[in-house]
Amino acid sequence: MSEKIGKKNIEKPTKESANYTAKKQLISKELELLKEELNNKDEIITELLESQKNLQKLLDQQQVLTIAS
Repeated sequence: MSEKIGKKNIEKPTKESANYTAKKQLISKELELLKEELNNKDEIITELLESQKNLQKLLDQQQVLTIAS
């Protein structure tokens, strides 16, 4: 009887360990995807800010030309 209990105790942590490992891998993959998505958004924000600066320069130049004429 103690052999059965010993086997059950050994098998259960193995299954739990496998589940834990699988969940950990899934979370790790999700984290990598989120990091990649965040980096992509950072790049888009940087490009938009640069575009905004360029548009502001063009507006300033247009105002100077309008005043001059």
